[in-house]
Amino acid sequence: MPIINGILLTALRNSEFSQFTSDVLELILRNDPVALLVEDAYNALKAENNQLVDLLNPQKGSALTTQVEAADDRRDHCVTGINLVAAGYTHHFDGTLRMHAQTLQRHLTQFGGASLARQNYQSETAGINALLTDWASKPELAAALTALGLDSWKDELTLANKAFNDLYLSRTEETSAASPATVRSIRTGMMPLYYELRDLVASYHTIKKGAAPYGATVSQLNALIDQYNLLLAARKGKSSHEPDTPAAA
Repeated sequence: MPIINGILLTALRNSEFSQFTSDVLELILRNDPVALLVEDAYNALKAENNQLVDLLNPQKGSALTTQVEAADDRRDHCVTGINLVAAGYTHHFDGTLRMHAQTLQRHLTQFGGASLARQNYQSETAGINALLTDWASKPELAAALTALGLDSWKDELTLANKAFNDLYLSRTEETSAASPATVRSIRTGMMPLYYELRDLVASYHTIKKGAAPYGATVSQLNALIDQYNLLLAARKGKSSHEPDTPAAA
């Protein structure tokens, strides 16, 4: 098993790709690229990523941006509310309700609990999609939601997440349409730079036997990659009558 998890970078949409590399760079920065002995590789990827961010930057002025932010707030409130209700019921005097609350809270914790609402757009979307899938397929979770009166919250979260995703994709299409060839070229050039940075961290992790700061850095990178792989898996699992948005959108 590789030290750092794999991800199909070509399957990420432009905004997702930019966000992913930005997230990777932020994790490396927090763990200090100098201490990690990857400063040159970090700087090379960061320079290219800055160009990509600048190309996609018109989204800040998009008329859809305010709507995207409002849609994100809507689902954030829902995620937070569900977590608070579940947490409150874990102290209920009725043992059955308390048991249902504990079941639901354990499941919510797998996706970060209330902190799911503070994750980046792609990670939150992936987490909510996974939550909703489990709630629809696992009887014990469906029973817990019903017992705690959270079915309407589940419905609201479903609608809010879809509304956000629709707006987000519309804005992505709007901003990436301006220079698809240039964006594609930069993406193509960034992929080997990402792999070089990743492989350097993995190599030094092996050489240093996971000593600080490599152990924490690898764990954080793997957690991040898992979130994006979850996003890709959720997209791949859509029913066949739902057309996929092209990866370059």
